Amino acid sequence: MKQLAGIIVEEKKIEHKVGLIMKLDDSTLSDLNSIKIPDENNGIPLKSLPNDKKHITLTSIKLFKPFKKIFELPNNIIFPKIILGDAKFVYRNGSDGEIEKVTYVVSIKNQQEIKDFVDDLYKSQDLENLEPNRFFHITIANNFEGDPFKSIGDVTKKDFN
Repeated sequence: MKQLAGIIVEEKKIEHKVGLIMKLDDSTLSDLNSIKIPDENNGIPLKSLPNDKKHITLTSIKLFKPFKKIFELPNNIIFPKIILGDAKFVYRNGSDGEIEKVTYVVSIKNQQEIKDFVDDLYKSQDLENLEPNRFFHITIANNFEGDPFKSIGDVTKKDFN
């Protein structure tokens, strides 16, 4: 087993610097970069995340933190194909009730395949998936200068309904 720390396997990466994340291959990045980010109708300017910051969060920072130093990546990992779904603005209000955060995200069509992948990663550690109901998506822009740490992370299927 290799320590989980940005090991490149099949031109994709798994990292655990903050949470458990999957970096994107060039083909997926190219597909994402071809998506035009529409003008925001609430007058809030958005900035695209740089390619090296676009990823799929497999487990959030908060939940993964106790495991990041002990989690190991199996040698025989097979990455799922990323199938992009719909793109949508997601909003979160601040304490004053006004829109505070705006994130433009792309859903992942093959949610179950990604979930199974994450389940397998955890099973390889004799653990259960920490977020079995996570909705997988990729943030491509936000209203915080493209800072991925300020994007809306708790995007759910409900945000797409």
